[in-house]
Amino acid sequence: MFGLTDRIKLRPLIAARKDDLFYIASEECAIRSVCENPDIVWAPRGGEQVIAYVQEVT
Repeated sequence: MFGLTDRIKLRPLIAARKDDLFYIASEECAIRSVCENPDIVWAPRGGEQVIAYVQEVT
């Protein structure tokens, strides 16, 4: 899964992580509605990509 911000941040992107779960949304309140206490929340800089690798569960 990945999220991209445009270089001048006209469209916002917020990323968060809780244990082995990864969240991306346009607003922090959307993330906090499904995960009340994420370990880390950040707003990537303009043009920065956010990548999460997904491992198959067997």
